[in-house]
Amino acid sequence: MKPLKYLLLCSIFISCATERIVSYDEAYKNCVVDTIQVQGAQGPMDVYMRRYQGLIGAQLPEFSGKCINGKEINTAYFEGNISIINFWFIGCQPCEVEIPFINQMVDKYKASDINFLAIGLNAAADIEEFVLTKPFNFDHFQSGKFIIDEKFRIDWGYPTTFIVNREMKIVHITNGLGGNAKASKNQRQFMRQIEKSIKPDNS
Repeated sequence: MKPLKYLLLCSIFISCATERIVSYDEAYKNCVVDTIQVQGAQGPMDVYMRRYQGLIGAQLPEFSGKCINGKEINTAYFEGNISIINFWFIGCQPCEVEIPFINQMVDKYKASDINFLAIGLNAAADIEEFVLTKPFNFDHFQSGKFIIDEKFRIDWGYPTTFIVNREMKIVHITNGLGGNAKASKNQRQFMRQIEKSIKPDNS
């Protein structure tokens, strides 16, 4: 092997091996914040909205707890698996519209090493009652509001959905996947990222 080619390969290997881990907190602080004007009860008011796309590449924040079905959620739940995490709440129309589509994802990938975790703002009892009439086939975190407020700090843009790779790194974020009537651009991008995460060498 020529010396120049050898040095190039070594430099690539070293840069990959020493890739810096970006914490969720660091990425969150560096997310761009937009100011938009909305009509409030007292007239126009400024609202500050964080662009969560800045979280792509960051490590998933550490958190633990139980789902309403008793399943434990901790680091072991995520390590070595792809995870789809959906943030939602009852009464959010875009959240409810996308449920049939994300249920289809559960069916499509049930044989794969993929976690499907929903973290809702509502109380566990309300979520349990909701899924009796409108099935939502994800694992549902019990104390979702606390985790959203304290760990993820998502305060707008519901529904928001993360794809997290096997190394617990956030690789894709979308706001609203839409219904089943016609595959949306967001749905197509989302499915491509899932396939890429399952078979990264073929991407």
